[in-house]
Amino acid sequence: MNQLTITELLKKNEILGKENETLRHERQETKKHLETYRIILDNIQALVFLKDAAGKYILINKKYEYLTDTTLVQIKGKTDFDIFPTPVAELFRSQDEAVKKQKIPLEFEETVSLIDGEHTFITLKFPVPDIYGNISAVGGFCTDITERMEFEKEKECLIRDLRKTQMSLYEEIERRRETEQNLLVAKKGAEAANSAKSEFLANMSHEMRTPLHGILGYANVGQKNTEKVPRQRLGEYFSLIHESGERLLMFLTDLLDLAILDVEKDRYNIQPYDLCLSITRIIDEIRFKLHEKNICVSFHSQKAHVAQFDRNRIIQVLHNIMGNAIKFSPPSTTIAITVNDVEIEGVTFQQIQIKDRGVGIPESELEMIFDKFHQSSKTKNGAGGTGLGLAICKGILEAHSGRIWAANNPDGGSSFYFTLPTLPAK
Repeated sequence: MNQLTITELLKKNEILGKENETLRHERQETKKHLETYRIILDNIQALVFLKDAAGKYILINKKYEYLTDTTLVQIKGKTDFDIFPTPVAELFRSQDEAVKKQKIPLEFEETVSLIDGEHTFITLKFPVPDIYGNISAVGGFCTDITERMEFEKEKECLIRDLRKTQMSLYEEIERRRETEQNLLVAKKGAEAANSAKSEFLANMSHEMRTPLHGILGYANVGQKNTEKVPRQRLGEYFSLIHESGERLLMFLTDLLDLAILDVEKDRYNIQPYDLCLSITRIIDEIRFKLHEKNICVSFHSQKAHVAQFDRNRIIQVLHNIMGNAIKFSPPSTTIAITVNDVEIEGVTFQQIQIKDRGVGIPESELEMIFDKFHQSSKTKNGAGGTGLGLAICKGILEAHSGRIWAANNPDGGSSFYFTLPTLPAK
């Protein structure tokens, strides 16, 4: 019996020895695995940590040690409150509690001040259960995205600067395009002005030479045939000489008015006058011209329309506009004149409208006809004309703080409007 017992003990001892050898081998293998895992953890560029259920550190890797200026020996058994400022520690504790409560991995973005400055991390925290399913620890991997964030900021700055540069380039292109368009408009304007000036000089030559030729021609004929030509024929020659002289005088007067327009405006005798009286006077003065074309003038006013103006200058304006209306209106038509009170920007004006039944004015020329040397393409004819009259009218009215413009009538012909202030200019 004792012999059997010893034999059994020897067998059991042999079995235990083998088991011990197996355990020792397994421990060695486990140690090797742990060393391998440790090497892997220490070479991971992310921060790796493991904390128990109470928040005490169990494990950290080399990256964690470097950035927190600590070691596993120093940090083991400590909590976040022993390492980080209270607000940061409280944030980490709340995240750990959320992971333990939900029992799933959660991701957080964190910004923490470490030994080499401020870092931003994307941290993945995960629960570690024990064999019974209870959460016994919380682990985490913290990926440093600081450089990526800085790169994104730099990229945003570069994109912003690029957009600014792009906008500046677009603006510069637009400015240059606008400059080119302005230069083109200026070029066309200069060409038009040059053409108008050439036309003006041609017309001026015509306007001056025609009456001069008439004066010289009839004077020469009369001089050579004083004794031969009947007295009645000589009277006709003198009448033609007189008409040519009047025409030349009117033309030279226009040139003089244009030349001294700006100088003379300070010498205007501006007083309150009734416009209706001036209009009635003009109608009387041109009655013979109206009769020649059988043209009627419609003008009725129930009251006085007092405005501030130089009577001689405004009569000159009325003469010019009425003269054009008669010249370009068909025979047996009516020229209508109206005067109304109008208010412009809080100031009361007298507005005069002279409406004819003529050929009208091209829309593109409604403003140009008031420029020096310009004539409407519809009214240019062999009768001459310098294109100075409306430019003079414009200058006179601007000197009165008024304005002049033209518009086409819906039923044909055109209307000329001008305004004069009711009260003296301040």
